Amino acid sequence: VTKTETKATADNTQSTAGNNSAGAAGKYILVAGSFSSKNSAEIFIEQLRKKGFSGAEYVGIKNGTHMVSYGSYNDQKEANAEYQKLQQKAVQTWILKQ
Repeated sequence: VTKTETKATADNTQSTAGNNSAGAAGKYILVAGSFSSKNSAEIFIEQLRKKGFSGAEYVGIKNGTHMVSYGSYNDQKEANAEYQKLQQKAVQTWILKQ
């Protein structure tokens, strides 16, 4: 599992992250950020969607924080491919295996 900071740094970046049928139920989550409150997580989701990340979603509470994802995938290869696309666009993310 590859980890980097969870801050999103993209401006006007389009992504296909989250455009799968699995939603947050996917086994591999591309983490966008973690927050101490659900309200902060929801605000961040709206910011991501305005930047073109239509698949941004609230994952739930993981390790005591409210987690936001760019998307989730059942297939590790698909998650890794999307991770690489985001990294090429200078979007910091990491993959969480559920």
